[in-house]
This record gives sequence, structure tokens and C-alpha cells, in this order.
Amino acid sequence: LETCQLALKAYREIGDHHSAAVVLHTLSSAQVGLKEFREAIKAAGESRDFFRKRGHKRGHAYSCLTCSQAYCARGEHNRAISMTKEALKIFTEERNRKGEADAL
Repeated sequence: LETCQLALKAYREIGDHHSAAVVLHTLSSAQVGLKEFREAIKAAGESRDFFRKRGHKRGHAYSCLTCSQAYCARGEHNRAISMTKEALKIFTEERNRKGEADAL
């Protein structure tokens, strides 16, 4: 986590927002593994918003799946389902079969 946080700070300082979003996604995945679900939702949400605004569909969809994992672990099943549906819709539109399988 510490390495991700240092990388995030550095990328933000130099204005590399895409790399910061990638690190946020990595950070959120690690936080899910450590059962830090609130922090994971926040980090994945930030990366999701960045990717969505810039039309980076794959990053957007995978950030949704990470949010979904964290919501599910917190027992927030309706939110988890919503995030999974959002990801599945993107993967289907993009004809990304692996992404579809990941979402299912």
C-alpha cells in the first residue's frame, strides 16, 4: 500500500493523471485484499470516474468490478450488482469477451 500511495502522490505532483488512475485501481485491489473496503471503494471510484470521463472503457469497467467486490464484501449487494451491470454493459458494447466473463 505504501508504494502505491507514494506512486500516486508522485504521479499527481507531475500531472500524470492517467498513471494516477491506474495506481488508484491497483491500490483499490490491494485494499479489497486487505479488507479495507471503504478505502477500496473510494480509490476504485476515483479511478472509475477518471476513466469514464476520458472514454477509457476498459479502465472504467474494471474499476467498476473492483467497486463491486468491495460493496459485496460490505454486504451492499444492490450497489455491487449495479457496478457489475455497468461493467458488463461496457464489456458487451466493446465485444470484450474476457471482460464479460470477468463480470459474470
